[in-house]
Amino acid sequence: MFESCELVDYEGFIGMKLLFLTFNLTDGGAEIQLKMLVNAIVEHYPNVEVNVLFISKEGDYDTAGYSNKVIFHQIQTPSNYSFGIFLKTIAVIRRVQPNLIQSWCYQFDILLPVIALLMKD
Repeated sequence: MFESCELVDYEGFIGMKLLFLTFNLTDGGAEIQLKMLVNAIVEHYPNVEVNVLFISKEGDYDTAGYSNKVIFHQIQTPSNYSFGIFLKTIAVIRRVQPNLIQSWCYQFDILLPVIALLMKD
């Protein structure tokens, strides 16, 4: 096991924008890991913009435990397989213009390669 973790202070991180895509903000295993990761990033790299895009059927969502520096983007949809998820994800990516995108669920795992091809310069 790791006894300690040394953080590297790269100047190249300044101004970076990260976008994490997840299914929802519930207390599942992946969601807890995502929360820990984004909180650590904003704590140790304050010049990095952290965005989280998630799918929701309801209008309300709970960001308890997340740093107030994390920016949330919600896609409201009646179905987890709606075509609107694809279109709204493209809109968020265009608006945020992230340097790095990481998917935390299979819906986005399937959509991201297609979106990348469509958005390729």
